[in-house]
Amino acid sequence: MEITTTAFDHAQAPRRVKDVFGSHLILFCPLRDPVDRAYQTYQRYLEYGIVSQGIEQACIDAPQILHASRYADHLALWFEQFSDIYVFSCEDLESDKNDGFKGVCERLALSYQPYVPKTHWLRALPKIWLPKSPQIAINDDEYAWLESQLADEKGKLKALIKKDIFSS
Repeated sequence: MEITTTAFDHAQAPRRVKDVFGSHLILFCPLRDPVDRAYQTYQRYLEYGIVSQGIEQACIDAPQILHASRYADHLALWFEQFSDIYVFSCEDLESDKNDGFKGVCERLALSYQPYVPKTHWLRALPKIWLPKSPQIAINDDEYAWLESQLADEKGKLKALIKKDIFSS
């Protein structure tokens, strides 16, 4: 299981995974709204000092901000290597964990047990372990610019996977 955001959009990743594990895998691909994902990446890059300017210049200096959110292009490479890829929305999983995990279990032919929270693991850890990132306010103009850059992405993804995972 690979859960970082850095392997999915690497052009050689699908072939490397196939070479190591074979092509008979079930892959799970949770995707965040592409504009929200790009904006969050931009915010993190500002926080880490990778970029320091407005969104347009940041996307020139760090093209990964937009590149990683071009899901249809990346998924097409994965579909060339693998036939069983379960694509779903992170937002749906976050809004209804039971329904989201039920879908994952169904895909794996596993019985499903509803999620019953007992202790939130973040509350059990000392606060010093997980410092909270400062929240940077959303700039409406920057967000609108990102929307214009990724305007066709949801449609391209819907055409590729034959469903709209961002409609809810």
